[in-house]
Amino acid sequence: MEQIKESETFLEKITANSLDSIILNSQYTCLVFWGRSDGSQLVQNFNQLIIRGKRILIKSIRILPYAFADSDVFYNATTGDHYTVPGGGRLINVVDDMTTSARIEFFINEFLMNFFPTYIGTQGYPLDLFLDNIYYNFKEKVESLRISVDGNVYTDLSGVAQNNPWIKLLVECYLY
Repeated sequence: MEQIKESETFLEKITANSLDSIILNSQYTCLVFWGRSDGSQLVQNFNQLIIRGKRILIKSIRILPYAFADSDVFYNATTGDHYTVPGGGRLINVVDDMTTSARIEFFINEFLMNFFPTYIGTQGYPLDLFLDNIYYNFKEKVESLRISVDGNVYTDLSGVAQNNPWIKLLVECYLY
């Protein structure tokens, strides 16, 4: 009889920490960060109090690039072809270099998360990144989130000029 009670207690603990249980008993939110993709820390577009002291289950991470200047002209120096995106306009056609792409640093409580491992001299993530179904569960209570992205897109379609565009980085998560 004692073994049955111990088994039931063990199963209750497992069920309480299961993915389904966490999702059903938590607050879904989408945290928005924005700024230049120049390696500086992105600005949080939410009140830090909504995450502080809670645990976090990260569902997805998405980066959306935007034009930097009042108007970014994307041109081909060889043919003279060009088009203009107004400053703050979303960049739908992102052209980035495969070898220099973006470096992403994601910190929770000042611990560098290994979501985006990089090696010295390499970057390697596209600036229009979309990772879904991550379901990373950070077991400690969150005190801070900090993200920086360093990435370029071509402004000269012949491959000469590059620029660090504005970006929005979305973190879909469950807080519990």
